[in-house]
Amino acid sequence: MTRADLPPETVAEAVERVWTCYDPMFQLSRYYRHGELDACDEKWSDLWECFAVKRAQREGLPAPERRAARARAETGEGDANGTSPLTREDAERAGRAWRKLFGANVPSERELRDAERETLANGRASERETSTFGGGTG
Repeated sequence: MTRADLPPETVAEAVERVWTCYDPMFQLSRYYRHGELDACDEKWSDLWECFAVKRAQREGLPAPERRAARARAETGEGDANGTSPLTREDAERAGRAWRKLFGANVPSERELRDAERETLANGRASERETSTFGGGTG
């Protein structure tokens, strides 16, 4: 996720994103990459959301829920604080499901780490042998 995917933190940033959205070069690159122009609706929504948050802060009211938090809640990705749902446990669970689906010949995460360590150790040993037994020119 890039910074441009996150909602703007300030009103100035939101205004800049709306301004940039109407830039001809942005629209041309958008058309080239996606086959359509950007209507800038999301940027305008972000700007109005920033205005609402700032107004709520100024008046001492609770801030409205941000678009990013709503999207995470709708998709079930992460929690309200924005932490990633991907953990080591998820990777291991996915590995078990993959091996169940495609057979036991798929190595586990631990087997892959051990094989990588072994390969690195063998590579260092062969480098030492090469340098010891005439690896140089002379």
